[in-house]
Amino acid sequence: MASSYSLKEIYEQRRYDNNLLRQEHIEKAYQLCPELRQTDRQIKQLTLAKSRSNILKQENTDTAGTSEKLAELKERKQFLLSSYHIPADYNQPVYTCPYCEDLGTVDGEACRCYKQLKADLLFYQSPIRRQMEKENFSTFQLSLFSDTIPEGYSCSPKENMRKIRQSLEDFIRYFPSGANLLFYGPTGVGKTFLTNCIAAELLHARHSVAYLTAAQFFEVLADHEFHREQTSQAQERYQYIEDAELLIIDDLGTEMNNTFVETALFDCLNKRYMRELSTIISTNLEMRQLEHKYSKRISSRLMEHYHIFPLFGPDIRLQKRK
Repeated sequence: MASSYSLKEIYEQRRYDNNLLRQEHIEKAYQLCPELRQTDRQIKQLTLAKSRSNILKQENTDTAGTSEKLAELKERKQFLLSSYHIPADYNQPVYTCPYCEDLGTVDGEACRCYKQLKADLLFYQSPIRRQMEKENFSTFQLSLFSDTIPEGYSCSPKENMRKIRQSLEDFIRYFPSGANLLFYGPTGVGKTFLTNCIAAELLHARHSVAYLTAAQFFEVLADHEFHREQTSQAQERYQYIEDAELLIIDDLGTEMNNTFVETALFDCLNKRYMRELSTIISTNLEMRQLEHKYSKRISSRLMEHYHIFPLFGPDIRLQKRK
């Protein structure tokens, strides 16, 4: 998705593409059943004639006969659809977003799809979108995880991941609930994969999601705090981090640490908690390392308000290559 496109242009393109798709569906149905084309034409002609007569209140019009003929045609159409296994909605409009019907607004308010599309443009999230097409619950493979219980743990990586997935399914089912999640563990054990799975499910359900690496997250906060980029887009990026139904911060701990980072992180997490907006954090750092890198104030807030999931075991990316 090119950031140079305006939201208006994107919605215009969606409507154009979806209208072409609808015509393709109709033409495919007519190719399967040529009689359906003629039946549709007759139904349309009779419906228009009946409507015209009602509007003009014409006398001596065989309204009963027209209605009877229409009923016969519609019955014949249903028979044709069933006989040729053509979906009943073959000629219905196609929408990328069924809520706003690709207009971007619902009852005068911005649709969720509009808000999310705006976020995608603000944060250039299209690469993440493409990644979610490959990393989601439909591609989740529990078989990749080891059955061996590592020393110091009470269960295997596979059993641990099975339990985590069950918890995540509840998180998605009851979203938005204000619940927060934290995944920690070494590289390659599935932290980013899980955040992609959650984001994919919630985006599909038209929830607003802001997905940023830790570096991107703190850059947006610094731009706002120090007025480094005084543009409407910079303000909108900051506002979206505060307002998104779900904020995902990936790889926390990889950024340079300083007093600003600690303060900004605490303030953002605290604001979102007070507003019951969910946040998901993934990190390579364990809880004691988080406390050492940031502060006890932040680590205690995470311990108190986040469901914490440790991930462990061999690098599953190596398993995938095998």
